[in-house]
Amino acid sequence: MYSKRFIRLLISMPVFAFGATLSIQSGIGVNAWDTFALGITNVLPIQYGTVVLLTGIFVLFIDIILKQPIGFGTLLDIMIIGKTTDLFLSFEFIPQITLAIILLITSLFIQSFGVYLYTSAGLSVGPRDAMLIAIAKKSNHMSIGTIKAIIEISVFIIGFMLGAPVGIG
Repeated sequence: MYSKRFIRLLISMPVFAFGATLSIQSGIGVNAWDTFALGITNVLPIQYGTVVLLTGIFVLFIDIILKQPIGFGTLLDIMIIGKTTDLFLSFEFIPQITLAIILLITSLFIQSFGVYLYTSAGLSVGPRDAMLIAIAKKSNHMSIGTIKAIIEISVFIIGFMLGAPVGIG
């Protein structure tokens, strides 16, 4: 049983990375954490995947400070998703606008499937979700939805201010 969950976890990461790649390459917008990472790449000479990896490590330290349990999946998330996305981005597929919209919508389904595989493996959560859970546990008055919104809006604004592409996506 554990081996099936582990395989599901390992499959989820490149699936999610491929979905992120499609979203980035659509050129019409990405999620908040990708906006943050792309903004950092505008001001530092490092690749997107390196930013994702370093952000994951930073958030992992926050998780540890907040005493949030860390699992094997959390560590694999940090090590695999960003650099796998860099690999997919290296193919440099630049779509036309109609294709861009199709890519963006497809990316949402692929990333959702990746999240399904990841969470259904039941081996842990990613570092950002672990931080969200830890902050929610420490907060007596705010809902997890409010906390998630604050975090996502914050990283989105930082990414936007650093010049990340922002669009309907």
